[in-house]
Amino acid sequence: MGILCQHCKQAPATVHLTDIQQSGEPTERHLCEACAAQEGITMKVQESPQNMLEKFVKVGVSMQAGTQRKCPTCGITFGEFRAQGLLGCPHDYSEFGDLLIPLIERVQDGAEQHVGKTPGMPSEKSKLRVTIMGLRRELEAAVAAEQYEKAAKLRDELLRLEAEEANEY
Repeated sequence: MGILCQHCKQAPATVHLTDIQQSGEPTERHLCEACAAQEGITMKVQESPQNMLEKFVKVGVSMQAGTQRKCPTCGITFGEFRAQGLLGCPHDYSEFGDLLIPLIERVQDGAEQHVGKTPGMPSEKSKLRVTIMGLRRELEAAVAAEQYEKAAKLRDELLRLEAEEANEY
């Protein structure tokens, strides 16, 4: 569990401040968003992923080579996506995947999947689900790389965790 708010001592601290005293000594404070707001500390509003993606696309991520690539399903080109910031259909993710991954990683601080804020503390169920999803990806990669011993170990771990998940419901 994370650090609790030093003011209310109930909610998890999501605002971490370092105050420099007159003596030059740093003092850390850990507050929840509500207590920080009571102290007049304003939080930067988190931009939507759509707005951030549009910014990165418009800034001109140098992907000129892929601008004419076209989705066979909806017909949108990568150049059109860059101009409007919207994909045309779900198939675009696989069609333009190699061009989208660098954008997604920049928006998600290096991750290839959404790592945004979860409401409150994540439950054990959601942690287990995330672990299972990660193991599934690792298993697919191991099979694709023909690493069958690793794949077998991952499969066994996946089956164990899926059984644990089924017992929780």
